[in-house]
Amino acid sequence: RNKVEIDDFYDGTNNMLEANKRAEVVGQVYVALSKDSIRATKKSMIWKSLLLGFIGFLVSSLLAYRLGRSITNPIVSMAESVKNLGAGHLNLRVDEDAAGEIKTLQLGLNTMANHIQLAHDNLQDRVHNATRMLRHQAQHDALTGLVNRQEFERRLNVALNDVKISNAQHIFCYMDLDQFKVVNDTCGHRAGDELLRQISLILSQRVREEDTFARLGGDEFGLLLTNCDIQNALLIAEEMRSMVEDFRFVHDNRMFKIGVSIGMVEITPDMQDLGDITSYADAACYAAKDNGRNQVHLFRHHDDDLARRHVEMEWVSRINSAMDDNRFCLYCQPILPLQDDNNNIFYEILIRKIDVDGTIILPMAFIPSAERYHLMSKIDRWVINKTFSIYHQLINTNEQHDFLLTINLSGMSLSDKGLLSFIKDQFELYNVPHT
Repeated sequence: RNKVEIDDFYDGTNNMLEANKRAEVVGQVYVALSKDSIRATKKSMIWKSLLLGFIGFLVSSLLAYRLGRSITNPIVSMAESVKNLGAGHLNLRVDEDAAGEIKTLQLGLNTMANHIQLAHDNLQDRVHNATRMLRHQAQHDALTGLVNRQEFERRLNVALNDVKISNAQHIFCYMDLDQFKVVNDTCGHRAGDELLRQISLILSQRVREEDTFARLGGDEFGLLLTNCDIQNALLIAEEMRSMVEDFRFVHDNRMFKIGVSIGMVEITPDMQDLGDITSYADAACYAAKDNGRNQVHLFRHHDDDLARRHVEMEWVSRINSAMDDNRFCLYCQPILPLQDDNNNIFYEILIRKIDVDGTIILPMAFIPSAERYHLMSKIDRWVINKTFSIYHQLINTNEQHDFLLTINLSGMSLSDKGLLSFIKDQFELYNVPHT
């Protein structure tokens, strides 16, 4: 029970002593207290404390996590950015969302990345420009700025393949300046170079945008007319020839008139390779020169004169190959007097060519080509050198020395100013006595 009833007669007017004297025991009071409520209250308080502690722990942990992430996230982001910069991803940046010293690091990292990207872009531009310049230098002639021979031959091969695949119509013109040697010999190589530059500028004005104009070497030029028929190509070539004819080159108060011989050939599917194209055009150009120079000549397969010239040009490569491989040999033909009253023995030295299969080829087959393409001086010197070598062996192994050898020389060799010095050198080299 928890209800207490007390009959209290104390009125509060007397002091306690008097009250105690008058007090009388009227009964007993029993007080009964239950612990259940206390336990319940205690338990409730404990759970509430635990709950509050747990909530406080969660809140503290969350605050600590967010505070930690606010520091580590920018650092991780900067570390990833540095890794990307090292991998070459120069366009990536970190977010500048931190505070304090970390934001200073973010700003510094982004500034550094900007400078690196700017330096990289500048370097790429320089490399690109240098590559473009090197490519241009590799494909163009340094003197005239025109396409060089290597690049021109590549484009000529492309044109040949195009003709075989799509039946397109392309024309190749081979140009050789007339009287260029006169300028070169009279005024020097610098004047010759200046002439080539001026001629290049003049002829480039007539070249179409889709065509290729190139310097092939020396005073030789090439023109590739793409998607052009024969009649239009002849008009263009004639205009270019006329432009050169009207041009006057002036150097040191001297005026020179220049011409150009143009050989033209249509590129057809039956042509095997680049050699066919150039040899046909070369033959046509030489035909233009033989017909009076300063002309345009079109190659046609039924042209007997051009066919003969084409064969002669093929002999040029065969002669050079024979010279390189030592496939020439000498024959001697005795010269006998009608009256046998001379003790001297005369021999005429004759040259023969040994073909690849071992066949002996007479000089009448290759001498015309050698004369036309200025190879006779080279052949004559070979004959002179071999004759002296053989004569040296004969006088050392034969007791009879009364024989004479005669060598036939071409007109080109006779006009060669260095031939006499060459012959004198052979006398000294092989210890041959002068007669």
